[in-house]
Amino acid sequence: MPGRHLIAVTALLVYFNTGTREKGVFKDLEMQIELHKMRADEQRERVHEIDNKMLQKFKNRSCGEVTEILNERWTTQCIYNENISNKRWKKNDRWLQHYKKRLYSHL
Repeated sequence: MPGRHLIAVTALLVYFNTGTREKGVFKDLEMQIELHKMRADEQRERVHEIDNKMLQKFKNRSCGEVTEILNERWTTQCIYNENISNKRWKKNDRWLQHYKKRLYSHL
Protein backbone atom coordinates (compact mmCIF):
# COMPACT_ATOMS: atom_id res chain seq x y z
CA MET A 1 0.00 0.00 0.00
CA PRO A 2 1.46 3.41 -0.86
CA GLY A 3 2.46 5.61 2.03
CA ARG A 4 -0.23 8.25 1.54
CA HIS A 5 -3.01 5.62 1.71
CA LEU A 6 -1.44 4.07 4.76
CA ILE A 7 -1.50 7.46 6.51
CA ALA A 8 -5.18 7.93 5.61
CA VAL A 9 -6.09 4.44 6.85
CA THR A 10 -4.17 5.00 10.07
CA ALA A 11 -5.95 8.34 10.60
CA LEU A 12 -9.35 6.65 10.09
CA LEU A 13 -8.50 3.90 12.57
CA VAL A 14 -7.47 6.46 15.17
CA TYR A 15 -10.72 8.36 14.55
CA PHE A 16 -12.89 5.23 14.94
CA ASN A 17 -10.95 4.06 18.00
CA THR A 18 -11.44 7.46 19.61
CA GLY A 19 -15.18 7.29 18.93
CA THR A 20 -15.36 3.82 20.44
CA ARG A 21 -13.46 4.96 23.51
CA GLU A 22 -15.76 7.97 23.91
CA LYS A 23 -18.81 5.71 23.76
CA GLY A 24 -17.22 3.49 26.40
CA VAL A 25 -16.57 6.48 28.65
CA PHE A 26 -20.17 7.62 28.33
CA LYS A 27 -21.49 4.14 29.09
CA ASP A 28 -19.26 4.01 32.16
CA LEU A 29 -20.48 7.45 33.24
CA GLU A 30 -24.12 6.38 32.81
CA MET A 31 -23.45 3.26 34.87
CA GLN A 32 -21.86 5.33 37.64
CA ILE A 33 -24.90 7.63 37.66
CA GLU A 34 -27.25 4.65 38.00
CA LEU A 35 -25.17 3.26 40.88
CA HIS A 36 -25.34 6.61 42.67
CA LYS A 37 -29.11 6.70 42.21
CA MET A 38 -29.40 3.21 43.70
CA ARG A 39 -27.24 4.23 46.65
CA ALA A 40 -29.34 7.36 47.16
CA ASP A 41 -32.50 5.23 47.32
CA GLU A 42 -30.85 2.91 49.84
CA GLN A 43 -29.80 5.86 51.97
CA ARG A 44 -33.34 7.30 51.92
CA GLU A 45 -34.65 3.97 53.21
CA ARG A 46 -31.95 3.89 55.88
CA VAL A 47 -32.80 7.41 57.04
CA HIS A 48 -36.47 6.50 57.24
CA GLU A 49 -35.62 3.46 59.38
CA ILE A 50 -33.45 5.59 61.69
CA ASP A 51 -36.28 8.12 62.12
CA ASN A 52 -38.68 5.32 63.03
CA LYS A 53 -36.22 3.85 65.54
CA MET A 54 -35.68 7.24 67.16
CA LEU A 55 -39.43 7.83 67.45
CA GLN A 56 -39.80 4.40 69.04
CA LYS A 57 -37.01 5.20 71.54
CA PHE A 58 -38.73 8.48 72.41
CA LYS A 59 -41.98 6.63 73.01
CA ASN A 60 -40.29 3.95 75.14
CA ARG A 61 -38.44 6.43 77.36
CA SER A 62 -41.05 9.16 77.67
CA CYS A 63 -44.74 9.76 77.28
CA GLY A 64 -47.21 12.32 75.98
CA GLU A 65 -45.99 15.83 75.49
CA VAL A 66 -42.33 14.98 76.16
CA THR A 67 -42.36 12.44 73.29
CA GLU A 68 -43.83 15.05 70.96
CA ILE A 69 -41.23 17.65 71.96
CA LEU A 70 -38.35 15.20 71.51
CA ASN A 71 -39.65 14.08 68.13
CA GLU A 72 -40.15 17.71 67.05
CA ARG A 73 -36.59 18.62 68.07
CA TRP A 74 -35.23 15.53 66.31
CA THR A 75 -37.09 16.46 63.12
CA THR A 76 -36.00 20.11 63.33
CA GLN A 77 -32.35 19.15 63.77
CA CYS A 78 -32.52 16.67 60.87
CA ILE A 79 -34.05 19.31 58.59
CA TYR A 80 -31.37 21.82 59.61
CA ASN A 81 -28.58 19.35 58.82
CA GLU A 82 -30.24 18.38 55.56
CA ASN A 83 -30.40 22.04 54.49
CA ILE A 84 -26.68 22.45 55.18
CA SER A 85 -25.95 19.34 53.13
CA ASN A 86 -28.15 20.56 50.27
CA LYS A 87 -26.31 23.90 50.16
CA ARG A 88 -23.00 22.07 49.86
CA TRP A 89 -24.31 19.83 47.09
CA LYS A 90 -25.70 22.77 45.11
CA LYS A 91 -22.13 23.93 44.62
CA ASN A 92 -21.14 20.45 43.45
CA ASP A 93 -24.17 20.26 41.18
CA ARG A 94 -23.27 23.53 39.46
CA TRP A 95 -19.80 22.17 38.78
CA LEU A 96 -21.20 18.87 37.48
CA GLN A 97 -23.68 20.62 35.18
CA HIS A 98 -20.88 22.75 33.75
CA TYR A 99 -18.73 19.64 33.31
CA LYS A 100 -21.62 17.85 31.59
CA LYS A 101 -22.10 20.71 29.13
CA ARG A 102 -18.41 20.74 28.28
CA LEU A 103 -18.33 16.95 27.93
CA TYR A 104 -21.33 16.73 25.63
CA SER A 105 -20.31 19.76 23.58
CA HIS A 106 -17.45 17.71 22.11
CA LEU A 107 -19.81 15.17 20.57
